Order: sequence, then C-alpha cells, then structure tokens
Amino acid sequence: MRLHSLEVRAFGPFPATARVDFDDVCSAGLFLIHGATGSGKTSLLDAICFALFADVPGARTKRGLGSHHAVEGTRPAVILDFSVGGRRFRVERTPEFERPKRRGTGLLRVPASVTLEERSDGAWMPVSTRHDEVAHLLDDVLGMGLAQFAKVVVLPQGDVSAFLRSSPEDRRVLLERLFDISTFTDVETWLAGERKRTAALADELETRLTHDLTRLDDLLGDTAALDWQDVAHSEVPAALNSCAAALNAEVTALLTEADDADRLSERAGATLAQARATAAARARGEAAQRSLDLAATRRDEIESLRERVRAARSAEALVGHLDALDAATAEEAGCGAALTELWTRLGGLGIEPRDPTGLAALATRLDATEPLITEMSHATAQLIRTQDILMDTQGEATAAEAAVVVIAERVTKAAAVLAQRTEQVTHLREVAAGQDAAGHDHARARRALDLVTSIASLVETRDAARPRLIAAQRDLLDAQDALVAIRARQLDGMAAALAGELTDGDPCPVCGSEEHPALAAMSDLVTTEQVDDAQQHHRVATEVVEQLLAQDTALASRIDTLTEQHDPAMSTDVAVLARSVEAADTRLREAVTAGRQLEAAAPGLDAAHAALAAAREDLAAAESRLSAARATLGLASDAHAELADQVSRLRQQHQSECPCAGDDTSTDDLTTVRVHRQVATAVGAAVETQNRCAEADSRRLAAQDSALCAALERGFADLAEARAAHLAPTDLDTLRSAIADHDQAVAVAEATLAEESIAAALAAPVPDLTTIESVHAAARVRVREAQAAHTRAEERFRSLELIRGSVITQIVELGGLRARAAAVKELADAVGGTGGGNELRMRLSSFVLAARLEKVVALANERLHTMDSGRYLLEHSDAKVAGNARSGLDLRVLDQWTGRSRETASLSGGESFMVSLALALGLADAVREETGGLDLGTLFIDEGFGSLDEDSLEHVMDVLDGLREGGRAVGVVSHVHDLRSRITHQVMVEKQTTGSTVHVRTAASPAA
Repeated sequence: MRLHSLEVRAFGPFPATARVDFDDVCSAGLFLIHGATGSGKTSLLDAICFALFADVPGARTKRGLGSHHAVEGTRPAVILDFSVGGRRFRVERTPEFERPKRRGTGLLRVPASVTLEERSDGAWMPVSTRHDEVAHLLDDVLGMGLAQFAKVVVLPQGDVSAFLRSSPEDRRVLLERLFDISTFTDVETWLAGERKRTAALADELETRLTHDLTRLDDLLGDTAALDWQDVAHSEVPAALNSCAAALNAEVTALLTEADDADRLSERAGATLAQARATAAARARGEAAQRSLDLAATRRDEIESLRERVRAARSAEALVGHLDALDAATAEEAGCGAALTELWTRLGGLGIEPRDPTGLAALATRLDATEPLITEMSHATAQLIRTQDILMDTQGEATAAEAAVVVIAERVTKAAAVLAQRTEQVTHLREVAAGQDAAGHDHARARRALDLVTSIASLVETRDAARPRLIAAQRDLLDAQDALVAIRARQLDGMAAALAGELTDGDPCPVCGSEEHPALAAMSDLVTTEQVDDAQQHHRVATEVVEQLLAQDTALASRIDTLTEQHDPAMSTDVAVLARSVEAADTRLREAVTAGRQLEAAAPGLDAAHAALAAAREDLAAAESRLSAARATLGLASDAHAELADQVSRLRQQHQSECPCAGDDTSTDDLTTVRVHRQVATAVGAAVETQNRCAEADSRRLAAQDSALCAALERGFADLAEARAAHLAPTDLDTLRSAIADHDQAVAVAEATLAEESIAAALAAPVPDLTTIESVHAAARVRVREAQAAHTRAEERFRSLELIRGSVITQIVELGGLRARAAAVKELADAVGGTGGGNELRMRLSSFVLAARLEKVVALANERLHTMDSGRYLLEHSDAKVAGNARSGLDLRVLDQWTGRSRETASLSGGESFMVSLALALGLADAVREETGGLDLGTLFIDEGFGSLDEDSLEHVMDVLDGLREGGRAVGVVSHVHDLRSRITHQVMVEKQTTGSTVHVRTAASPAA
C-alpha cells in the first residue's frame, strides 16, 4: 500500500484546508512529521485511518473530529489518495457534524458521508457512496481492519509495541489477515466437517441397527428365546436364519388348520341357506292366505264403490253444460250489481234515477256541453300557473331587497378588516427588521458563554487531577531511589562474587594485579529478578508521570487557547453571560416570530383587498337583480287579471247550460270541471251496463234449457241430481285406485298359493333357524381365527425377511464406517491441534503461521542487530503453554549479554521501542516476500524516539535510512529536535491560536 496525498478540511486542529503530498516526502524513503505538542501531528494519522476505516485508533473517538477553530457549520472532510494491489483509489469522508439552521435558530445535525473513486484510463470514476459498500471494498483490497492497520502500518502514539506484546491468539488473527493461509484453513474446516459427518453417519447407522434389533424383539417374542441387544453382531445372521426356518414351519401348519375350518364352514352355510329358503316360502304362503281372507270381508264395500264410479262417469258428460250455466248466471248477477252501484254514484252527484229513456237523453245533453267545459278547464289551468308566477316574482323581489341590505353590510365590514390588517403588517415589518442584529448579539453571547463554561470545566478538571500528578511524582522518586539502591547492592554483590573467585598469584580480571590486598566482603546478593522488578516499577512510575504530565499540559494548552479566543469586550461572569444569552435569545425569537407572522399576514392583506372589491361587485349585481324583479312583477300582475275575467265568464255560461250544474254552489273552478267530468263518465257507464244486463239474462236462459235436456238424456231426473253425481278428478282417481288395489291383492294371493314351493313349504315342518344359525356362526368364527393366526404368522415371517436383509447389510456397513470415522477423527484432531499426537496443540494453520512468524523474526533480527549493537535477539517460541491455550505463536527475547531468554514485557521503554520497530519492519518485509500478500509500502511510527539514548537513536536511524533501498517509506512522527537535522524530508505542523497549518519540506526546499 502506498499513499499519494492527504487533504484535510476543518478537521482536528486544522480550520482550513491542509494538504500533504506523500509522493514528494516518500521519495526519500524516510520523512519526519514534527511540530509542537498538540499541534496536530497525530491528527494527520487519524485522518488517514478515518478515511480508510471511518474510525480512529487507540483511545481517541471519531466524535468531534471537526475543527473547533473553523467557522461554525463548516463541513469537515478528509480526502486520501492511495494505491494498493496495482489499483489506485481516492476516498473522501465527512464525519457527522452540526451546522446552524438556515431558518430560525438552533443547530442541525448533518450525517456522515463517504465517496469512493477509482483511477481508470486517466480519469477518476465513481465507485460507491454507501458506507457499507465502501467498507466492504476497502476491506477486500487492504486485507486488514483498523486494529491490524494500527499494528503494522500506523503505529499510534504509545502503541508501537502492540504487536510485540499481543497475545498469541491476537497475533494469529493479525497474521491471518496479512498472509494467505486459506488453503490450510480450508483443509482444517473440511476435516472438521468430515469428522462430524462420518461420526454422525456411524451414529445414525448404529441407531437404525438398534431400532431394527428392537423390532426383532417385538416381532419374534418367545420364538427366538434370546435378547438381540446382547447378541454379538457377527452372530446375528446365523440366529436370524434359524428363526426364519422355525417361523416358516409355523406358517405352513396354520395354513392347513385354516383350510380345514373353511370346509366345515361351507357345509354349515349350505344347511342354513336351505332352512332360510323354506322359512321364507312358508311366510309368503301364510301372508297370501291372510290377504284372501281380508278381501272377502270387503266385497260389498268394493261393489258400492264400483257403482259410484259408473255414476260419476255419466256426470262427466254434463260438465260443459253445467259450467256454461254457472258462467251465465254469474255474468247476469255481476251486471245487476254494477248497474246498482252506478245509480248510487249518480244519486251522489245530484242525478236522480230515471227510466232508461231519460238516462239516454241526459247523456246527449252532457255531450253537447263538452266543448264549453274543455275551454273552461284550459283557462283555469293558465290562471293557476299565472298566479304561481306572480307569487314567485314577488318572492324574488323581496329576496333581492334583503340581499342588497346584507351585501351593503359586507362592504362595510370588508373595509374595516382591510384597515386593521394594514396596521398589523406595518407593525410586524418594524419588529422583523431587527432580526439580523438580534441574531448577531445572540451568537456572540452564546459563543462567549460556551468558552467561559468550557474554561471553567477544564480548570476544574486540571485542579482535580493535580493531586494524582503530585502523588505519581512522589512514587517516581521512591521508585528511582529504590532502583539506585538495588543497583548499588548489585554492584557490591558483583564485587564480592569476583573477590570470592580470586586467589593469590592469579591476575585480577579487572585491574590485572596479582595481589589482592583488600577483598570485598560477601554481602546480601541481589538477583536479576529483583533488579528487573525495580526497573519495571521505575518504568511504570515514569510512564504514569509522563501520562499525567501530558494530560496536564494538554489541559493547560486548551485553557490558554480558549482564553485567547474569548472576546475581551464580553464579561467572564457565567451568570451575566447567561442573562445576555437569554435576553438576546428573546429578542431573536421575537424578531423571527414577527418575520414568520409577516409572511403569514401578507396573503391576508391581499385577501382583504380582494374581499372588499368582490363585496362591491356583489352589491352592484344585487341592485341590478332587484330592478329586474320589480319589472317582471308588473307584467305578471296584468296577465293574472286578464285570465281571471275569462274564467268568470265561462263559469256563468256553464251554470246556465249544463244539467250537472243545477245545484252547483262551488266557487272552485277546478271542482266544477271535475264534477262535470264525473257525471258524464257515470252516465255513460250506466247506459252501457244497462245494455249488458239485458244480454246476460238472455244467455242464462239459453244455457239452462240446454243443460236440462242433456241431464235427462243421461238418466238424471234433474240438474240437482246430475250435480250430486259429479266427482272431482282426484276423488274419482282415488276410488278407481282402491278398486284396482283390491283386485290385484286377490290375484297375487291366489297366484302365490298356487305355487308348488309354497304349498310344499306349508306342508313341511317349521325349520329351527336359531340352532342352524348358531352352528354356522361358530364355524365362521373358527375360520376367522385360523385365518388371522395364519396371517399374523405370515406377516411376521415377511417382516423378519425384510429386517434380516437390512440388519445384515447394516452390520457390514457399520464396520467399514466406524473404521473410516476413527481414521478421519485422528487426522482431524491432529490438524486441529486437539489430539492425534499433537503435543504442542498447534492447528495446521497455526503451524503455517508459525513458519511465517519465524521468517518475520529472522528479518526483524537483521534490523535489531544494527539498532542495539547485537545485544537482543527475538526468538519464536513453540513451547507448549499451560492450560488449553494453543502453542506456536509466542515471542521471547534473548539477552546475549546474559545468555538468558525472557518475556518481551521485561524490556525497558527504549528497548521495547527498538524491538517493536524491528519487528514491524520485519513483518513488512515478510509480507512483501509472501506471494499474494499485501505490500506494506508505507509505515508510520508515532513518537517513541524520545525514549532512546543518543547511541540507540543513531542505530535506529541507520536502520531507517536503509529502507530507501527497498522502495518503502517510513514516516516518523516526533518532536525530538535531533531528528530535524537527520531527516531532510519533513511535514511541518505549526500550531497557532487560530488553528494549525501544514507545510511540506524536501531536501531541495529552503529551510523553514
């Protein structure tokens, strides 16, 4: 992976755009990122991590990444241009931030965003803007996450030795991401799955075999006389064959018994069938005799029915004559009733009953006055319509007058509303004009309050932490005194040990003298472990003091920065500032509210103007409608008077000429017309009905004579006798059916008694069916029992045959499957590090990674030999660890001065830094050599050089200088002054009160 450029905007301590061209500074292979404490050196590394992983390493958090020095609401952004795996990408990320709302007050939260582009054919092509898609693609091309990136590429402040001190399991996770061991992990996974699969298959087959053997116990019962679960698998086939032979013999014997029982049942069935036939024939004969006896008792009744049927047949021929007579009689009666009703109606209309001649003359006079009544009806209808029009016109005129009054009032009210809204808009404009000034005052007071509050909080935090710093400094002094004391004791002990080895005449290995006049006395010896413990205690106390001092310095710097940002014209009293904020906020809200109300009131003012204009237009239209209604009312009054005169004249003429008006006192012209119509209709109907009555009487007399003649011809004395003999068709059918049923019953009974089988059955003795049926039922039971026993035995035999083949096959398969499962398990346990003679409990993938780690250690030792003059060597340890932990990925350090190997945690701060740096460089070299691995072309080291003495620093710089030959680049982040003269390519971060800036300096650039 190689970086090309980094650009930050309003990010961290950088309020404006800051750009680093890594192509320039990386060309030298080694470059320095330096600046004052808190200037933002580490923020540049955070920006790289945030661009790639949307997060920052270590204890820092991605919240609040936006610059506090930038103008409020400025969009923070990080743009990183890098190459990896032969592909070039550019990623731009924006963290979540807040900006002022465009309308109103308050802040609006803006979500994080990302844009990923790839360089193709000389142009940047968009790839994705989705967080999940960008994260997935970068994970594929980088091959590591933030935690791994922070161990091998960007070594954060205070975390350079993270990989060195990682647990073997954490170290394995990182190495798996850097080296491709997918083939070996696939083998592990496949063997583990095959182990599980073969074991499951064997268990499943064992379960099926056990189930089948259990079924044998249930199937054979006492036939086998043994427990199949206790029989060895090799003996099961012979035992099954023996059981099958015995069961087959039992099936044959039961089949013979079933055949014998079936023959006996057939003979009993034949006897039962003969007895049932005799009983049935005897029952038929007895029933036929009873039927003949019953028919003899009904002989006279049936003859009477035959005579009734013959009379009814004669009367059927008279049905037409009688129906015609009944119809004529009914018609005559109906005409008489209708004529009576009409005379009653005429009497109610003032026309008294008269003879037929007078009724015809009255009809003639009514016909003569029909034209007069028609004209009168038409004129009356027109008069009524004209009267309705007159009333409607009067209503319209009244409504028009009322509308004019109402609309006039509306015009007055609209004018008042317009005046009121004009005054309101004028007032709101005056209040809203002060919004900008109020907003400026509010922002100024709020910023001052926030600064004062933050300063007070930081001062309180610093004061609270100061006792811890003082206590830590005391602990450091105590640890330093203890270390000096134990080293003095160690030197005394070493002198005494040397004195104990000296003899007179032998030269001293220190001074070379052969005389030893004053030997050091043996005192309390100090062990190496005691010295290491004292050094560790001193180192921990130093780290605690350094950490607390850094925190105190950072708090002091932050307090100074915020104090410089505070406006001198503003108060420093929190209460006063709070009141200023509240007052400015009130003015701002009032101005904003007035502005909103002004926007809402403007349409109302326009609406008031429009309402007044519309009301005035409506008033003019209402006055026009009132004038038109009054003109129409005069025309309708004239037409109504003319029609009233015409109707009066026609009424007088009708009273003098029409016979229906003799007693008419009605003043309603419509009633006069209606009464005339009713009289004319009733008179006409009476004349017509009187004629129909005469015709109906003639038809009745003719039908009566014809019916009487026909009745005499059929032998009836008169019409009454003929009517009595007549029967309805259903009644006649009933009688005929009764006679036919009687005749058929007699015929059937006689035919039945004439049959030979019936006569023989009546002559034979009565059969004992109960006894015969009992014998037959017992025979059938014996057949069913014998057949059921044979069926059960046969089913058991068939089931045994099926189970026998399955059991033998399963026994053979189970042996082979158990052998394969055992072999696979042994191999899988060995590869998985849980058994199979794998004493170190190393998985196959761990074994491969251990080989890679050995290579890393070898490459790291090449660097380390130069850094520490050959004192320390890294060792890869595959010693078995305690408990259930896996072996193979442990690291130790060999001190060649003492010849002892020890834990990496026992190294001092400077030693740990040199070993970790060598290990990081070795890891990068190993990854480059690994085919398919990630090319770590750039490495950043954040601080740690301050822990080195002058000689160690010189050695480390020699190693870093040697990286130029490999085409890689190392970025050193440090404020150590000596590095500025040693490293020519530099990224300089300058801290100012308004924020930090970045400048790039190369060997060809002028000195800053």
